[in-house]
Amino acid sequence: MRHIKSPKSLDILQEVMQDPHVAADGFTYEGEVIREWLKNGRHVSPRTNSKFAHHHLIPNHSLRHAIQDWLQTL
Repeated sequence: MRHIKSPKSLDILQEVMQDPHVAADGFTYEGEVIREWLKNGRHVSPRTNSKFAHHHLIPNHSLRHAIQDWLQTL
């Protein structure tokens, strides 16, 4: 992963996202990272520390495309 700082492409690891997903808290995280977060028994948001209402993750296609477009301009 590339280590470039851009507000719309960073997740909790501060790396450019490759596979952004929206969690129940409404925030977008790197898919692999948030799946591992949930798999390890963490049932709260890494951003708000509030309990997730569910563990469904939704691919954030718009953000993924925006990141890809942004990377092409570098």
